[in-house]
Amino acid sequence: KAIHNPDKMVVVQIAPAVRAAIALEYGITDGEHAMSKTVTALRRIGFDKVYDTSFTADLCTVEEATEFLGRVAEGKRLPHFTSCCPAWVKLCEQLYPNYLNNLSTCKSPQQMFGSLVKKLLSERHNIDRKNIYLVSVMPCTAKKFEAERPEFSVDGNPDVDAVLSSQELIRMIDQSGVKLTELLLDSLDLPFGFKTGAGIKFGASGGVAEAVLRLAAAKDETDNQIIEFKEVRGLEGVKEASVNLDGTTIKLAVISGLANVQRVMDKLQKGEVYYDIIEVMACRGGCIGGGGQP
Repeated sequence: KAIHNPDKMVVVQIAPAVRAAIALEYGITDGEHAMSKTVTALRRIGFDKVYDTSFTADLCTVEEATEFLGRVAEGKRLPHFTSCCPAWVKLCEQLYPNYLNNLSTCKSPQQMFGSLVKKLLSERHNIDRKNIYLVSVMPCTAKKFEAERPEFSVDGNPDVDAVLSSQELIRMIDQSGVKLTELLLDSLDLPFGFKTGAGIKFGASGGVAEAVLRLAAAKDETDNQIIEFKEVRGLEGVKEASVNLDGTTIKLAVISGLANVQRVMDKLQKGEVYYDIIEVMACRGGCIGGGGQP
């Protein structure tokens, strides 16, 4: 209904992992080409602006790295847990409330995007934020629940109005009659279509941790060398690594899959393991393995 309402500006954000789902579904070998064709399809369907959630994934990297380094310097609220995954946040609230203060204070990229874009677009176009209808396309069904949390709204108006899974987007494209594989490539709208490789990495297990560590390590580098942390990559359910940041050894864990999360949390509460930073994703392999993927 919003798409056909002339009083509404209808905006869509696309999560990093969605391009992989589109590429797989339509047999497109290049993920970025799949994203560009998706942009064309969404414009034909009627969306006014098409953006990339990777934009706020990059902002999340900056905020989370700053917050993490501050906690390390103070020696407080460690281990630092990532807060991008709403299923993990809900599990922490229910089963591990003693660690709630250890969660990053950053909103997830989805919610950060909704808050930022509604504020800036309403100011730029001089329209009420209630007339901006923001849709998220996510690989994750838990994002639907996250968007409905009351803290993510302003005067009753949600930061994100609707969430589509990757599967639902595919059905929308097919039912619209658009032949995605035959479409020309198109570019995302700026500035919220801009992103770096760090933002795109959020879609895979280890991507958040690597992006944060790369930024933290870069603060100590002066020669523009390429910094990578390959230890946190891969589909293993639990990955561990130790890295040196400015003379301090940082121990980290990257966990995906809720069964693995519970095993590690049990050990952590018993004092059997210690980490400075823990990335947690509810789905095995991270968002690319989300419940909304094909």
